[in-house]
Amino acid sequence: MPKKNENPTPETKPADAFDVAAMSAELNAAKETIRLLERRQKIDALLAQSDTIDLHAARLLTEAAVQEMDEPDLKLAIDDLRRHKPYLFRQREPGPAAMPARSTRPVPQRAADLAAQRAIQTGNRLDLMKYLRARRQS
Repeated sequence: MPKKNENPTPETKPADAFDVAAMSAELNAAKETIRLLERRQKIDALLAQSDTIDLHAARLLTEAAVQEMDEPDLKLAIDDLRRHKPYLFRQREPGPAAMPARSTRPVPQRAADLAAQRAIQTGNRLDLMKYLRARRQS
């Protein structure tokens, strides 16, 4: 009677052992893919909140910065990107606090001055023509 191998070689291992190892490797790869996709989704959400102009370029630069960090911090990486590459983000428009103060010039009394102010404010051609007529008459 032939002796059975005490230490099975890969050819003699049971099929179930290969399936478990393959499934375990596949599961680990799937978990890593999910982790990367979730991180990408968080990066996209933060970049969208930051008014990014070029989402793809900003995402690539952010992912590269996060990979270099010891402790990944997405918000810090995006803030750093905004500081070093501001052209990737829309410039925030100044709010009402940044509006210029009203002019302290005296209110114009002449008809030509009033017409000029109206033409400047409206930008309308008819108002411009009224101003030109008033200026010619004065």
